[in-house]
Amino acid sequence: MIAVRNKLSVLGHKVMMVFLSLPVLILAGCNIWEDLPECPPTTGKVWIGLSFTYHNTKDDNGNHKDLFGETVRRTDLFIFNENNLLVKKIEDTTGPFTNGYRIPIELPAGTYHAVAWNNLYSNEATLISPEPVEGVTREEELTVQLSELDKKQITLHSLPLLYGKTESFTISENDLTRAKDTVIPISLLRNTNQINVTVKWLVADTGKPCQDASHAESTHIYIKDNNGIYDFSNVQQAVDVFTYIPSYLTNSQTVNKEGYEAALYAKSTVMRMFPDSSPRLQICNVLPDGREVTVYDADLMADFIGKLYNEQEKIDRCPSFDIEITFKCNSWVAVDIIVNGWKLQDSGDMDIQ
Repeated sequence: MIAVRNKLSVLGHKVMMVFLSLPVLILAGCNIWEDLPECPPTTGKVWIGLSFTYHNTKDDNGNHKDLFGETVRRTDLFIFNENNLLVKKIEDTTGPFTNGYRIPIELPAGTYHAVAWNNLYSNEATLISPEPVEGVTREEELTVQLSELDKKQITLHSLPLLYGKTESFTISENDLTRAKDTVIPISLLRNTNQINVTVKWLVADTGKPCQDASHAESTHIYIKDNNGIYDFSNVQQAVDVFTYIPSYLTNSQTVNKEGYEAALYAKSTVMRMFPDSSPRLQICNVLPDGREVTVYDADLMADFIGKLYNEQEKIDRCPSFDIEITFKCNSWVAVDIIVNGWKLQDSGDMDIQ
């Protein structure tokens, strides 16, 4: 009997040990039966990570800040295989769009590259043509363009359009069972700029600001350009000349230190500018019968922006260009031109205001 009791005692101890061990095994998520597979290894994902530091805003340490979170409201990602065939299209309109943003991608083994457009379709101002179809559309077929090109008048103004492209990357069979995440980076650049034009007038005899609001009320501002289509390598494509119709601030008078002055404020969102591009700034006087007469015409890049921003990087990093032109009353002779706080001298050089 003693031998029997000891045997039972030992058996009970084993049973107790088994039950004590069960919670540990269950928490570990593993199977305790020897005839079933072992626990699978942790599998990492492949991500596309986006950032936007190609601008002029710096932090306290002099580094360019990542402004992705405050700039982007939509991301469209296109993944192509080594034959430039579209294999996956990902659209994100909900975010959250914060710094450190990334998109997970699931792809079979192969070689790929990805193109990202951000804020596409914003205010319906831009679109993709033709409609991309996975497994059918090739990269060289796709373009991003202004949606109103057929009308030759651009009235819609988008949020900043940002573009980026990855280097070629390869997913191997081993990558499909990786233990850590892999992030493929895309550094974005700005594909649009904002042009803000202010027109003022001086009384010819006194040189003081003119207060006649009719000057502003009878003036229209336009930008003529032929830059409205880009391929997926961000190369400009040929297009006929069209006109940007700006949005205007409603007030035709503003207040300065000397009192009221007549002023017209107009802003336009234009596609990416280049040192050798030649968009034209056109100012028209609206006659009583509604006809418009061009009273001022200048090369927006050569005569204004290019005086200060003569390199592609300088242009791309600048979000907007503020141009202020002051005319003599009733003569349309420009007596003062300022670009982003720099005054344009008669010699064509720039001098700080």
